[in-house]
Amino acid sequence: MKKKIILLALMLVSVCFSGCGTTLEIESEIAKYNWTLEIISDLEGNILATNPNLPELADTQYDLSLEFDNNNNFALLDETNNREWTGTYILKNFNSSEKTYELNMTFENENSTFVGVYGTRIYDNSEIPSIVFQTDNNILSFLSYE
Repeated sequence: MKKKIILLALMLVSVCFSGCGTTLEIESEIAKYNWTLEIISDLEGNILATNPNLPELADTQYDLSLEFDNNNNFALLDETNNREWTGTYILKNFNSSEKTYELNMTFENENSTFVGVYGTRIYDNSEIPSIVFQTDNNILSFLSYE
């Protein structure tokens, strides 16, 4: 009986450490990228704004970027209007085989949390990590660059 309890305790510890390693690994991965706005659309999918490199898609451009660190902090930088928002984030795995994660971003000094998806998608025939999240009125899409 004593051996079974010790074995069970060892199994629980190993599961805990393997899960913690996965979380740290994905947080390190999201933090290594430079995230740049691709598009802002309304909830119906109409493109409202893009980054300055895509002026043919919309009349309005914003120079927005996201930065993440390994301590679960983020910064949303608006170079167009010289503004910055900071907060904390949490990643939760949706489907480990597809490497798709729920991204919860909680902003400091505001009562808002954005929930989005972090994963990889095909863009211009290449797999590129992306983040898509929805506000009350808009959908924001960011692409990563190393």
